[in-house]
Amino acid sequence: EKTFVRRRVRILGASGAANAHVTDVDELLRLIEERIDDDEADIEPIDEQDGVLNSYQQVKKYCLHVTNELTKHHTEVDGEDGAVIDVSALSKAALAKLADAGDAMHLIGASLGGYGFFGEEMEYYKEALRLKELSCQGNIDKSVSASDTLHCMGFSMDNVGKSEEAIEYYDRALEIRIECLGQDDLRVAETLHNKGALLCEADRADEAMECLEEALRIRELHHGEEHESCADTMQWMGNLLRKHGDPSEALDYFKFALRIKQTRLGNDDIDVANTLFNTAVLLDDLEKYELSLIAYKEALRIRKLVLGEKNDEVADTLFCMGNVATVIENHDEALGYFKESISIREGLISEEDPTSQVIDDTLLFISNPRSLRPDLVSQYQKLIKCFEEALPLTKLLAGPNHKDVSRLLDRMGEVYKR
Repeated sequence: EKTFVRRRVRILGASGAANAHVTDVDELLRLIEERIDDDEADIEPIDEQDGVLNSYQQVKKYCLHVTNELTKHHTEVDGEDGAVIDVSALSKAALAKLADAGDAMHLIGASLGGYGFFGEEMEYYKEALRLKELSCQGNIDKSVSASDTLHCMGFSMDNVGKSEEAIEYYDRALEIRIECLGQDDLRVAETLHNKGALLCEADRADEAMECLEEALRIRELHHGEEHESCADTMQWMGNLLRKHGDPSEALDYFKFALRIKQTRLGNDDIDVANTLFNTAVLLDDLEKYELSLIAYKEALRIRKLVLGEKNDEVADTLFCMGNVATVIENHDEALGYFKESISIREGLISEEDPTSQVIDDTLLFISNPRSLRPDLVSQYQKLIKCFEEALPLTKLLAGPNHKDVSRLLDRMGEVYKR
């Protein structure tokens, strides 16, 4: 409500109002979701995106109104570059208000990113960076706060698959953090870790290892090696060695990371499951299939416990377990894993694809949409892989002319059509 938002900004200041607003929006959405899950008749689902964006837009409006009032007498119009704001004559109090408004835009951007609205997140970060640059009179290289926003911009770019842009933002953040905080600060390690992980995914092995080793050095300096942040970095170093170095050495990194995470986070933490999964993949590479299956099973247990039975990561784990069971010629068990993975994927697709309808056991998908979202395309591709693994096993176990083979082929045909 406009009057409430305006009063909140005036009383709490820009960043205080933004922080309160983010907290309120999180709690409101949680309560609504909880009451919907409880089937309370008087609660209707809301459009989360519209609700969140509209709420934050009001805060942005009044925060920028404050900053515009501060700078309106210091703005000159340049023919080529548009409006140029000269903040050299502003008081320290006015500059502090600009910085506070920048913090507010950063907080809202981070909240939007948490809800998956990465485009809007980036717009708020850009506004935050602009205000922070004004607050330090253009000397952004001395602003730790600006480095925080640049770091988050890198993370946001990574989330939308723009790795080169992400690395550029990380480099800018890193330069400021080293200059202002020194080589051994934990925020330097944070940026180095994220940059190293991106370089690892881009197969820039030497650069990635250099970043990760330095991140690990700093984290061990502050926390000792028995810390989950060190385990995170060691796991990425293991990933890098798996792809570009010695898989046996990589396994040592994974084992060490797993032990730390189990000790610090407990055996049922989702991060433990992710490390177990990566360890299992590496054990596959080393052809230690019995051990990899044990790791996959424990990862599956945790993922089902934390994420629920019907989840993409659960389906991924079952698919990998099916592959391992096939290699060791445990065909009945393998087919069971593939069938469960198929069932989960079909359920996920039917929820996400409104054109998909179930009519009977032999024909699941009946329509052929003109286009599909990239995430749905990925789901269909994974489903096809499951079918392609399950088909030869079904023929082997039931016979090539069995009705189960016919049903599987029908379902595969409809998925291929999509």
